[in-house]
Order: sequence, then C-alpha cells, then structure tokens
Amino acid sequence: MNAGGAEALLDDAVRLADRARAAVVDVTLSVVEGMQHVFPFLAGTAPEADDELAALAAWYHR
Repeated sequence: MNAGGAEALLDDAVRLADRARAAVVDVTLSVVEGMQHVFPFLAGTAPEADDELAALAAWYHR
C-alpha cells in the first residue's frame, strides 16, 4: 500500500497498515514525502510516481 506524505488520508493509511500487521497480515506501507493523495496518477510527469509504480511492479512480479 502507498500514501503520499502530504495527503489528508496519511493517518488513515498508517492506522490501516498497523491494524493489518496486528492481524498478522503481511503489509508494506510506502509513504512518499511531498506527494499528495493518488500521486501514482502522476506517472510520466513525476519521478516519485514512476519510482513508486516500479516498486509496485517489482513486488507484484515476486
């Protein structure tokens, strides 16, 4: 799961990840500083979005 460091829902993402871990769910939360909500939609225009999508693709292919 990912979240932008400057988004309004960051606290919700952190709480969700914490609750998932407490329920023994394997979860990774990636917080990208300075990015807003749904920042991966900026793919092709923001290097942070490109990097995050590459990381998600690598996780998926494992």
